[in-house]
Parts: sequence; structure tokens; C-alpha cells
Amino acid sequence: MASRQLDRLFLIDLIQDAHFSHFEENPLVQGTVLEAAPKAVIGYDHRNDAHDAETWLHFYVHDHRFLPLYQPQRSQEILRVLKTYGGVFGVDHSVYRDLPLPEQRYSVYLNRVTDHWFEREGIRVVPNVSWGDERSYDFCFEGVPDGTSIAVSSHGCIRAKSDKVAFVEGFKAAIYRLRPRNVFHFGKILPEVEAFAAEEQVPLIRLPTRQERAYANKEKTH
Repeated sequence: MASRQLDRLFLIDLIQDAHFSHFEENPLVQGTVLEAAPKAVIGYDHRNDAHDAETWLHFYVHDHRFLPLYQPQRSQEILRVLKTYGGVFGVDHSVYRDLPLPEQRYSVYLNRVTDHWFEREGIRVVPNVSWGDERSYDFCFEGVPDGTSIAVSSHGCIRAKSDKVAFVEGFKAAIYRLRPRNVFHFGKILPEVEAFAAEEQVPLIRLPTRQERAYANKEKTH
């Protein structure tokens, strides 16, 4: 039953020409060094709102909104839209602490597969880095190169005290492991994160959420 549908089910056609990490065998992402925030950043679910080479897309939306990416009948159309933007902050399949480790591993794998695919199609990618608890540190950074720009998001992830602790510890692990050129941070920046980034001399560049942009625009009109 060799068919295009079956190939896409196993993501075989998305890892063409990929090189893989040593332990987890995640596709290696080249990454992009981006020195400053783009003129604008919009969510993937609003990808049809603008087509501007100075605007970038992010995937910090609910996972189900970007699952159509993997449907062969829709993927090429979506790719054409993505190519009208300056680049993307990498895909963010959720890595929740309460998910079984195989689920967390697969989310990380999907993130790397999709980012590799985008790069193969000529789309610039700043890799998204996400983690669960300390158990995920063994695999969640694999496939992201050292010294590139990375993106992280606290949006919706730091409601409880335990969430904040886990986010800060994961952020520290990401910096130690990847030594990024800079970090693009979507959502509220915790004081502990800001202090640690300053201590490690890693520039932290804030990306406002859609709600924050809307509020700022409302304030300007008053």
C-alpha cells in the first residue's frame, strides 16, 4: 500500500535529505540568526491576514490549528502562503509535563521534522524550543544547532507556581545546552528568566501576543 497518503502518515516525504541527531535521531535544523524582532509577528491561524516579507509567523496556537499542514491535499497551498512571509518561528507541538514521555518525544520529533521541511522549501526558521520537566532535557533540545537564534513561549504556560518553576528551569537548561545567539520570547517574561538571560549575556527579545498588540493599538487611539 505504497501511497502518498501513507508516506505522509509516517512523514517519510518530509524528511527527505535530512541529517539526524545522534541519540534521538531528530532531523537537524539549520536555524537562522535573527538580530532583531521582525516588523510584525502574527499567529499561524492568521496567516491569511497579510503577506509581507517583513512579517514573520509563529505557531504558538493550539496544535489542532496547524495539523492541516500534514494533509497532502492542503500542504502545498499552505506552504505557498508561508513563503510570502519573512520566515517563521518554528512549529510548537505541545510538550506538556503531564504527557507520557513517548508523547513528549514525538512532539519534539514533529517540531524538528516540520522545521527541516520548511527549510528545505526555502523558508527561514528560528527554531522553537520547548520542554516538559527535567526528564525531557535528554531529548527536547536535540536537532537545534548551537549558537543560533531560538524562540520560546510562556504564553498560557505559567499560570501556576509549579508552571513558573518548570519554565525557568527549562529555560536555563536551554541556554546551557544550546548557548543561543539570542532568544525570542513570546509572552510574559518572568523576572527570573530576564535575570538569568542577562547573567548569561544572552539577548532576550520580546514578541508581544496578539492581545497585547491589540491593547497597545487601542491605547494609541485614545
